[in-house]
Amino acid sequence: MPRATLEAVERAAWLRLFEDGIWDIALGLLLFGFGLSVLTGMTAVVAGGIAAGLVAVGEIKRRVAEPRIGRVRFKARRRRQLGGVSWLLALLSLTGVLVFLFLLWTTRGSAPPWAIAIRDHFLIVIGLIWGGAAAFGGWWLGVRRFAVYGAMIAAALIAADLGGGLSFATALLACGGAIAFSGTTLLLRFLRRYPRRSAGDDDA
Repeated sequence: MPRATLEAVERAAWLRLFEDGIWDIALGLLLFGFGLSVLTGMTAVVAGGIAAGLVAVGEIKRRVAEPRIGRVRFKARRRRQLGGVSWLLALLSLTGVLVFLFLLWTTRGSAPPWAIAIRDHFLIVIGLIWGGAAAFGGWWLGVRRFAVYGAMIAAALIAADLGGGLSFATALLACGGAIAFSGTTLLLRFLRRYPRRSAGDDDA
């Protein structure tokens, strides 16, 4: 088989990994969870739920996707890219915690002027970090919709910082809810398109 054809087949199989929308749901729930923590102040509880959810994503994909489309062994480069998704979500979670700690620190009178300046516009900073990370993830994985999510996150948080009628919590809840809804739509479409295979199908 020609090399170009092999690469096209591999790319099609690679994109199918993200067709189920589970990573979209994980990203959406991550943002939604941070929004809840800001709204309710229950940071520790929400952080624990987010950590448990991120750990469960791989198992959920194994139970939902593999019985329908099977498992494909990719080259090392693709496996590194796939591992990068988990790291990206974990880093986004860590960034959220660090921002929270930073804000607590800046409430003290000893905080330097540069820290206070960042605090006054931290929504722009976190919007660029989270939005840029999501966009980078889309580029890294070759999944364009994550770049759209990144632009949405950045735009919502910048608008909230500039007085666009959104609070920090509302912006996170809105973005997280929209992304999770998009992922859920993809998941339902995936379940309809790829019914669960029986043991007889595997033996055929």
